Amino acid sequence: MLAIEALLYEAHDQSGYGGFLKTYSYLQDKYSWIGQYQDTKEFVSTYNTYQLSKATTQLPVRLLTPLAVPQQPWTTVSTDFLSMVPIKVFLTDILPGYRPEKGESLHEVTFYKLMVIQDTLTDYTFLIPCTSYITAKDVIEMCKQKVAPIIGLLHALISDQEPLFM
Repeated sequence: MLAIEALLYEAHDQSGYGGFLKTYSYLQDKYSWIGQYQDTKEFVSTYNTYQLSKATTQLPVRLLTPLAVPQQPWTTVSTDFLSMVPIKVFLTDILPGYRPEKGESLHEVTFYKLMVIQDTLTDYTFLIPCTSYITAKDVIEMCKQKVAPIIGLLHALISDQEPLFM
């Protein structure tokens, strides 16, 4: 067992402390024994210098900042998107005034994303079906068409780190 440990130390050192795959690859080129894979895996996972020198891949932890409580309804709304939710809608429901021509069906459309707009004070919620390829500009247009006629213009829109707002 001492000979194997010496080989593991040497291989780990020669591979530049590069982790399991580099160490195992180095050993495989030069040596072979029964249980080599498991021995190398255990050695690298318990090697203190390696574990301490590994760089963290996580962002530094910060304190969460609570949002201010709005004084009136609909001054602040939050938005989020639910994906991969198949929603079947007839065009007459989403296009006011749309009438199918003679012999034409009602045109059923399937959406795969649902925009959720929620008042942060009252939790009143709008659910708006949308396409998977929505942009920030589309969000503003949908808010103007679907939300503003009912509650007026929005003062603040809060979103999580949605890629379309980046």
